[in-house]
Amino acid sequence: MGMFLLSSKTGSYVIIFGSDQILFWCIMSMILAIALLFVLLPFGLRNVKKTAMLIFACPFIILAFFLYAQWGALDQLKDTFLIQNITSTLDNLTQEKKLSSQQVLDAFKNLEHHIEKSHYALGQLASLSLELGFFEYATSLYDKAIALDPNQFSYWQEWIYAQSQQYQGTLPLAARQKAHELIKLDPSQYALINIIAIDDYLHEDYQAAIKNWRQLIRQDQSLTPERRAVIQRAIVAAKSHLPHDSAISFHVNVSMAPELQTQVKPNDAIFVFVKSSQGSTMPLYVIKKAVSDLPLIIKLDDQQSMVDDVDLRIGMSVHVVAKVSKSGDPLDKQGDLRGISENIMLKSGVNPVKLVINEKLVS
Repeated sequence: MGMFLLSSKTGSYVIIFGSDQILFWCIMSMILAIALLFVLLPFGLRNVKKTAMLIFACPFIILAFFLYAQWGALDQLKDTFLIQNITSTLDNLTQEKKLSSQQVLDAFKNLEHHIEKSHYALGQLASLSLELGFFEYATSLYDKAIALDPNQFSYWQEWIYAQSQQYQGTLPLAARQKAHELIKLDPSQYALINIIAIDDYLHEDYQAAIKNWRQLIRQDQSLTPERRAVIQRAIVAAKSHLPHDSAISFHVNVSMAPELQTQVKPNDAIFVFVKSSQGSTMPLYVIKKAVSDLPLIIKLDDQQSMVDDVDLRIGMSVHVVAKVSKSGDPLDKQGDLRGISENIMLKSGVNPVKLVINEKLVS
């Protein structure tokens, strides 16, 4: 597929000519003509064996069908040529050093007229527009691609993302509703969950934003440490907007009973847990240190949260546990040393806790 770009003061114009397509159909016509000749010729000649001529025609017919299936199937051929249009346009645009963003956008819009019947080509051009920062235009292209093929899951995802970028993080109602529908179909759509969390934050629904970000931290195994830290900071930022009496943290002082000090080594792990006194035994907050850090004075808050759907609240009953683990495993094992606080009725702000590791697990 050939293409070149003309630039002027009023914009850029894409000229398209289908040399590859012409070549394909020329070859196909020649093959079919030869096959047809072998088929029809025997009927005009008396001394020619018709069966032999038909046998000679068969390979050409088979070759024609093979080429059509591999190269010339209408939808595949159309999409291939149209993607070549997009690639050629991009190549030409990158060679133009003085083109403005508007000229690039005008070139894309001119190209759009040639691909508007192919949802695949429209999706490719939309993705490229998204990368170049043409968010509103990308949204319009995804609208057209979706209208042609509404079952393409990826188009809906990118359509939502494009609108999030277009409106600087906030989502129009239709895009938000669609995001919820897609997450319901596939709960592992973590990118969409993050987009919804950002929308929650910008609409000052901080509790909802925190819940969604905590879900990401707990469930998205692909999060890098850097990305996880960014989300944790976002949670802290959201927490800072909540009423003061909903901000709960712990100031924990941990020490080792003198009679047990000979039973531990400096590299043994120490886990400090906050657990609910009622219901689930899963830790709400947890932090890991080493015996060499004793005596410990640590702060536990949302940075160490382990549960995305349980929030600490004033009046809730919890207890704090400090445990030495020689294996480095947080699960209780016989012989582990630990200290447990009494039940604590939570209050707003900092809740001080003093723990002494003074007992050994026997079972």
